[in-house]
Amino acid sequence: MTKTLTDEKIIRKMFSINDTTSWDNLYQVFTLDILYSRPGQPLLRNIDSVVDYFKNQRPIESGTHKIHQIIAINDDTYHILGWFEGKLKNGSEFSTGFFDLIKLRNDEICLRKTYLDNQSDDDIRNELYSFIA
Repeated sequence: MTKTLTDEKIIRKMFSINDTTSWDNLYQVFTLDILYSRPGQPLLRNIDSVVDYFKNQRPIESGTHKIHQIIAINDDTYHILGWFEGKLKNGSEFSTGFFDLIKLRNDEICLRKTYLDNQSDDDIRNELYSFIA
């Protein structure tokens, strides 16, 4: 499988929106019915819930994503490998590797599932099973 330039631009734009905390711009890259899953957080099932999460509940104050690789799994599904460095709202520094599963529909992201390096294999397996169910 090969990634398209359009898909890669959409994915990179999503990370740029995160890094600049331009939360209302998430409407430009996510479908209205996005499924959005983060470690330790409930599954979010629409764009308004995602924007609210970032504006009001996200434990991260600021930070930068560095994308190491975007891997096309099929025509609309990608694995993203990268590194995040930032500051939590409590003032402490935070950094971790991350792995995202992203699915696109009509040039918008309809699914984002994130795994972090600090998660145990059992945590990842349990989250994946609960997400699929």
